[in-house]
Amino acid sequence: LISTFVSGYQFAVSDQEIFIPYILKLQDPTLFQDDLLFSQFSANASFFYQIMAFLTKSFDMEIIFFLGYLTVKGFFFIGIYYLAKAFFKNKEIAYLSLLPFLIPKFIGGTATYTFDSFFGYRSVGMVFLVFYLIFLLRKEFIKSCLIAGIGLFFHPLSIIPSLLLVPV
Repeated sequence: LISTFVSGYQFAVSDQEIFIPYILKLQDPTLFQDDLLFSQFSANASFFYQIMAFLTKSFDMEIIFFLGYLTVKGFFFIGIYYLAKAFFKNKEIAYLSLLPFLIPKFIGGTATYTFDSFFGYRSVGMVFLVFYLIFLLRKEFIKSCLIAGIGLFFHPLSIIPSLLLVPV
């Protein structure tokens, strides 16, 4: 919650400008007729769009996205805590490891942050990546592969490079 107060929350920004239309088109296929955006691979690359289209048929999209943002961010911070605890084997250091994540920072040389100020499939994928790494460090390879497999359905780019660690 502190991180959200510090960094804020946004709706209909960045990648959402692309995937909100994906969600709207899934709800109503008559929208955006002949728009080339929907013929791209990315239009079908994540279950995130189908899940959000299903949920937003019954609930307001802005509320679903905000609650999704808080939920995913909570799991992200829980994951960072357990990841640090797996590395350092120390509860206090694990708590201290959360401090740098209160304010999102650019990931070197990209326009991507350590955590987005909006809800999207990349944030969901990042949570799966963090938990994948936790189970990998704990040598719980079945759980690690299961988490990675589920993560592939949300944001493949978060997981695919990390899957190379499994044979190691």
